[in-house]
Amino acid sequence: NLILPPEIVVVSPLRRAIQTAELGFRANRKDLPFVATELARERVSLHTCDGRRPLSEIKADFPFVDFAEVVDEADTMWLSKEDQPSEDASEACALRAAAFLGWLHARPEKTIAVVSHWVFYTHLFKLFVGGDGQAPGAVFNETVRRNQVNLQALYYR
Repeated sequence: NLILPPEIVVVSPLRRAIQTAELGFRANRKDLPFVATELARERVSLHTCDGRRPLSEIKADFPFVDFAEVVDEADTMWLSKEDQPSEDASEACALRAAAFLGWLHARPEKTIAVVSHWVFYTHLFKLFVGGDGQAPGAVFNETVRRNQVNLQALYYR
């Protein structure tokens, strides 16, 4: 088996990501820790579906998730849109993706499952350039579009 089971699931604090993580990882392992972080949430733009519900509400709905990394009750990120110079090439989202990688690297776990969002993943994967000069994010985008992937998990070791 080439994929090691995760020691922890890191998830965006948006409801749809937590629900996906719960379906994908919690069904067979009730003891698996879940940690939510704003660093892994969807790019913040004009789409209201990308806003976060109040922290007290999502804590009540998902008591198995550790929300210690989410500090504000209200969605303070919603006030600062990540759409410059464009939604698909957001500098702010790319900086957050880089900060997320640093946060992951600092964690003590060796195998981490990440459940986040398509646009955030595109910004994350654009940070890496393959040997052929192509950004892996472009291949990932097309794969997700073609296969309509619902469970998007990135294993980071």
